[in-house]
Amino acid sequence: RRRLGGGGGGGGGGDGPLPRSFVHLVLEPMYKLVSVALSAPDAGALSAGLAAAGIDVDEEVLSYDPKPLLRAVLRAHYGPPEAIADALAVHIPSPVDAAPSRAALDYSGGAHTAAARGVRACAAGGPLV
Repeated sequence: RRRLGGGGGGGGGGDGPLPRSFVHLVLEPMYKLVSVALSAPDAGALSAGLAAAGIDVDEEVLSYDPKPLLRAVLRAHYGPPEAIADALAVHIPSPVDAAPSRAALDYSGGAHTAAARGVRACAAGGPLV
C-alpha cells in the first residue's frame, strides 16, 4: 500500500519518494493545462491537447488571445472561480478560530506572556511580535 503526501519525502519500500498529493493532484495538472493552452502552435494542436486532457471547448475559444484562452480553459476544467472560493471558505478556518492552535505551533516566545495571549486571541491591538 502506497501513501501520498505526508512530508519528508520518504516512502516505504525503496521505490523512492512518493509525489506530494497537492502537487500531484492540483499543481501538476494545472501546469499541464497552462502549458498546453499557451504553447500550442495552432488551433489543431490546441484542440488535440485539450481533448487529451478531457476538456471540450468551442471552436471560437481556440482563437482567443492567451489570457482569455487560459481563463476559458481553466474554467472548463475547474469550474467557475466562485467554486474554489467557496471550498476554501468551507475548509479553511477563520484566523480567529485557528489562532490558538497555530500559536501553539508557531509562536516561540513564552506561553504566558502578553504577546502570547495577543497571538492566541488574534488581537490586532495586541503587543507587536
